[in-house]
Amino acid sequence: MDLFVFGEIVKTRGLHGCLKALSFLESSELLEGLTFAYLESPSGRKSRHEIKKINSSGKFLFLEIKDIADVDAARAFVGCKLLLPREMLEPLPADEYYWHDIIGLDVYTPAGRHLGRIESIFPTGAHDVYVC
Repeated sequence: MDLFVFGEIVKTRGLHGCLKALSFLESSELLEGLTFAYLESPSGRKSRHEIKKINSSGKFLFLEIKDIADVDAARAFVGCKLLLPREMLEPLPADEYYWHDIIGLDVYTPAGRHLGRIESIFPTGAHDVYVC
């Protein structure tokens, strides 16, 4: 299954297992009616989880996941990436790309000198910054 990253869990929230995540989405439309997500641990292990509730506030998401009942269980998921199947994404116009399509590409100068491989992208407001 082809999955894409839409956020990363940065901390717990409250005592009942709520998770706070940094969202990589430009719009929260994709979250409407969302019933599940995959979580990928820093070691690369993926697991599917049912979502009880998800809200967005600015660049953050707040998730309640069915099998996470308290803050101790939630702590184990800090640092995990949030993933969804790629087929849930809308097609883009020509010459537009999703971040996950760009990460991993090699970067060259116009003269052909290799600068590196794109490792990550982060938004700064005015422009996205590509990190090699």
